[in-house]
Amino acid sequence: MTLEQPVHDMRGLFEQLGLPDDPESVEEFIRAHPLAPDQPIDEAPFWRPAQAEFLREELRKDADWAEVIDELNALLHKASPVTDRTRPWGNAIHIRYHWHETAPAPHNCGTGDIYYDAESGRYALYNTFANAKRRLGYILDERTGTSHVFEWRDGRFHCSRHPTERKVLLADQPVRGESAGHGVVPGGEVRFVDFHEPGDHDRWLWCLDRNDQPLRFFTWTHHGQIQVIHDLIELERDASLDDALFEPPPECE
Repeated sequence: MTLEQPVHDMRGLFEQLGLPDDPESVEEFIRAHPLAPDQPIDEAPFWRPAQAEFLREELRKDADWAEVIDELNALLHKASPVTDRTRPWGNAIHIRYHWHETAPAPHNCGTGDIYYDAESGRYALYNTFANAKRRLGYILDERTGTSHVFEWRDGRFHCSRHPTERKVLLADQPVRGESAGHGVVPGGEVRFVDFHEPGDHDRWLWCLDRNDQPLRFFTWTHHGQIQVIHDLIELERDASLDDALFEPPPECE
């Protein structure tokens, strides 16, 4: 009697997903991308849309790849879940930066602040424009699926409220993102971490030093149409964040 050999193996799955498939890279990927007990593998936030769709379809069809996908699923769930210790920036984060839009309006620049509370799933961004009388704010509640966009411009105020499925997951980005190589930016040598928010939302590329301190990061928003470079002024880990930071201005009511 001849035993059937598996049609596919783990290395083949990683190649199919467009990921480095050598043993060391596979091991590092599993270590850096743990899944919570109730997190389906195809809904994990670190997959790109095409990768997630492939996993979902192969599992649905119980096709040739399903067995090795199940194996990867078990390995990711065995990995230690994200905790305070594996979140290098803590649960409460304040990032202050200089920003410069590279497309489509390269004349826009200024300073800004990002605040994120991982425990409550709240995110806030405030940008000031250096070359215009303009301030922009964005507040997101990941749990309720609600966002507010508001702007002061040339003496006028505008605010809008939107339902959204967006999840920034900022505290988890350094460990959930994909390794994208190494390089040098102003401030020193860095490793690049590429994070795509779940669904068709924003992309972040972090330039992290050996202590996971970001020196620079890039964002692509509005389906990649707006591209911005951010140079760090300060990262405050385990910051004390006031609830008012995550509340829209009274004028929004």
